[in-house]
Amino acid sequence: MKLTKVKIFLLFYFSLCLIHPLETIQELKREVIAPYSRSKIEDPWFTYAFQYATTPLEHLGLIVKFKDIKELSDFKETKNVNAILLFEMPQMEFEEAQILLTFLIESLKKNIKVILIGTPPWDNLRYARNIELQIEDFWSLFGLKMESDWIVYTYNIKLQMNGFEFFDFEREFGPILEPFPIVKSTSQDTIEILSAYTKQDKKVSCLASYSPRGAYISQGYALFENTYGGKDYKKWYLNPFTFFSKALDLSLFPKPDTTTLCGKRIFYSQIDGDGWNNKSEINLPDKTNPSSSEVIYEEILKKNPYLPVSVAVIGADVDFEWVGTEESQKIARKIYELDWIQPATHTYSHPFDWNFFKNYTPQKEEPFLSFYSFGTWKKRSFMTSFWNLLGFPSKNAEEESDAPFEYPILEEGYTVPRAFANMPFNLNQEIQGSISKIETLLPKGKKVESLHWSGNCRPFFKALYLVKQANIPQINGGGTRFDGEFPSYGDVKPLARIVNGLIQPFSSMANENEYTDFWKTRFFAFNQLQVTWNTTGIPIRLRPIDLYYHMYSGEKLASLSALKENISALSKKEIIPVETSFFAKLIKSFYQAAIIKLSDNEFKIDNRGFVNTLRWDKSFLKCVDFDASKGVIGQRHLHGSLYVFLDPSIKDPSIQLKEHLQIGNLPMASKPYLVSSTYALSNFKTDENNNVQVYLSGYGPLRMVWKVPQEGLYSINFKGRKENIESQKGLLELNIDTVYEKKERFSFSLLKN
Repeated sequence: MKLTKVKIFLLFYFSLCLIHPLETIQELKREVIAPYSRSKIEDPWFTYAFQYATTPLEHLGLIVKFKDIKELSDFKETKNVNAILLFEMPQMEFEEAQILLTFLIESLKKNIKVILIGTPPWDNLRYARNIELQIEDFWSLFGLKMESDWIVYTYNIKLQMNGFEFFDFEREFGPILEPFPIVKSTSQDTIEILSAYTKQDKKVSCLASYSPRGAYISQGYALFENTYGGKDYKKWYLNPFTFFSKALDLSLFPKPDTTTLCGKRIFYSQIDGDGWNNKSEINLPDKTNPSSSEVIYEEILKKNPYLPVSVAVIGADVDFEWVGTEESQKIARKIYELDWIQPATHTYSHPFDWNFFKNYTPQKEEPFLSFYSFGTWKKRSFMTSFWNLLGFPSKNAEEESDAPFEYPILEEGYTVPRAFANMPFNLNQEIQGSISKIETLLPKGKKVESLHWSGNCRPFFKALYLVKQANIPQINGGGTRFDGEFPSYGDVKPLARIVNGLIQPFSSMANENEYTDFWKTRFFAFNQLQVTWNTTGIPIRLRPIDLYYHMYSGEKLASLSALKENISALSKKEIIPVETSFFAKLIKSFYQAAIIKLSDNEFKIDNRGFVNTLRWDKSFLKCVDFDASKGVIGQRHLHGSLYVFLDPSIKDPSIQLKEHLQIGNLPMASKPYLVSSTYALSNFKTDENNNVQVYLSGYGPLRMVWKVPQEGLYSINFKGRKENIESQKGLLELNIDTVYEKKERFSFSLLKN
């Protein structure tokens, strides 16, 4: 069997080579390696590369992988590496600098590009013995030379830009410029995009450039940062999307897209169970003092069957041995009976600071037991309770240990490590235990579909691994806002974090907790979420629309009103509702897909999983050649990009592009193709008469637009209902009222011209 598979693969490979010469076949190298020093920064989350560069690089189809510098000596898997990224790294020790420089020099010799933003992290060692030659070798290969002198006083300096597409993106340079080192180009193919001149027009230094070997930006000339009123404020000088695309030569390649499906912007929604049992200030018609979860059920979930929602209860909230009640279980059952609700878990005890539990012992948590509101696993003595009432923590952990005891430190913002401590922490219970508990409350035919991470949403490797073993998708973390308070693309968080190869997809938007100062004030402020929906959709579609909130939004009238405002605003959006679990699978698939260029205008995608849309940026003069393509359902031009929709049932689609010169008009084709749909499509088939058959899955009213090659009267067949519709200007527009469909057959055919 294995030999047969090898023969088939070789036959396919050689046939591909006959059609496409080897020199034209090119796989997009999607990996960008971002070195960091684990001795200085424990989690890549806190690096500049993660916070600022990862989002634009992912939008361009790349994957940023973080490597501890000490691991670079043994890192040999560079086949799929496009570039090495150093983004405002802290200065490092001698040993790490040697390892990093050796790695960079070897990478440049392999034609792997280097992106250096900020002061080189070895700058403090430039005069150290045994490293000077390495530094010189790096600059020589890089095509630049950094001199020892800095321009500290910049009052006599002016800037010269080579093209305005790179800078003045979110903020213009001010009259007072940052100090900079003197850098000069040593290669003729280096393109300087920002240079420093004296006001007497004498060139002083290169501040930003790119070349076939990579790119460079001087410290302080990519990003503006300031802290005001205790809040970090940042804006890009640099246009990171244009800069990275040019520096890494990415314009010709399609990007796996995570925002769009069948021509519509993806919408998904998830609820975390925090506040499940909280008493609401809102009375229901048939009940006073209901729980927050009851209010959400009656006022939101029951009234919006067109919007699929993943509802994640905390195991402790429905467990009688913890804080669960008959009422909390009853409302859980009612919620999960709704067809458009996907069951999920929000862990068992809701850890806040996940790192606290990485090497957990009950003794480690004992100093915090007195601060838990709902009781703990340990009985308290009379004196302990007395001290607790006075606000002093328990001394038991310190007194009962023979060894010196150090009080553990929690991440800022937390006073206890988790929400509930009725039992000692058990990682298996948090993951598989919570799944099993919640599934006792589900109707027949339903199961837990996903896990929503809790607290700071930075679980350690073993926790991520247990979710992988449970074989369910996971989500949460990130916290994207892009509005008046957070006015930068730098606040749009990456798609996910990767921990030792395991992928944790992030939520696409921040939840109401971050709009209400962690549920302390401004309970109305969640209606500002709509600003982020808009700014992450136009002019660059970076994220889908995510409505992410907690059960405690049902506690106050202001928060419930804000939630209803957001839901009402969805009616004005072109969206395709999907399950949260689908989106989590889509993000995971983004990191696994392989893009292969067969020729200048022909591409294929392998190992794509749930990636059903490819995007070509700045391609309004391109369109799909459907006669030469395979597995393509449709196409749509949006915001200057070409979105191509793939059939999920075809494992190896190929896309051939051609010129589209009829600007402002939809491209013509010899076959019908999809322009947009509020339902997901699969198993797309057409025959020689251009009759179409396809299967649909989705929620709410069905809205579809097809481009047809012939004008005329078309017969529509859906769920046994037939209807005749006349095409208009080559478009067949369908509006069918339905609520929820799971792989329902749909077809249409031309009756007469």
